[in-house]
Amino acid sequence: MSNVQSAIESITLSYGRPKVAKPTPEQVKQAQSYMENRGYMANVSPKPHAKLAEWLHVRGELLRARNERKPEPQARGLFLYGNNGTGKTLFAQLVLRKWRYLECKRIVALYKELGGFCERLEEVCNGGYLSSNSMWPPRDVVIDELTGEPICVDHGQREEVMAGVISDRYRAWSEHNCATVIICNVDVSSRPQVITERYGNRTADRLREMCDFVKFDGKSARGR
Repeated sequence: MSNVQSAIESITLSYGRPKVAKPTPEQVKQAQSYMENRGYMANVSPKPHAKLAEWLHVRGELLRARNERKPEPQARGLFLYGNNGTGKTLFAQLVLRKWRYLECKRIVALYKELGGFCERLEEVCNGGYLSSNSMWPPRDVVIDELTGEPICVDHGQREEVMAGVISDRYRAWSEHNCATVIICNVDVSSRPQVITERYGNRTADRLREMCDFVKFDGKSARGR
């Protein structure tokens, strides 16, 4: 298959899916109750709490369609950003318990240990999935502390490992309708160049395409 054909199929798979109507206030409240039942209270992150609830409602509609073997709406990931200690990782730990959790620094360490990108790294970052040989689709994944990982230098060449991982996750999203939640401790609304300068325009565009950006304001709650 040519690159052009592959790109066309990817676009068709991503955008040929039914849309979910904007959730009603009652549906948002139900999703907020779901989060609170798992220990993620509104006072942890008051401003983004409603946005996360809207995302969860849409996520629930996708899972319902999947279980009923109906056409699935397009999966959406999240890009959670803001200061340390504002509840981003806590949301993933309490609400997305069944998702594969990965830390960027550990991904880079594994890359160095394995000597580069390989099937083992692909398998780890996609929850056991291998594009060359797999009986199940990639898993939904949480990737924590983007931009906090060390830059890898291989034979004198700078290698941004996470750009490659995000590319793989973009492929999982477009071909298998899998979601990625990315956590970043940089305020990319005031410093939008951070992602582009480190990972390139292509990676930044893919993140904007497959994720909803949610800002976490305020000071760190750790140690209070």
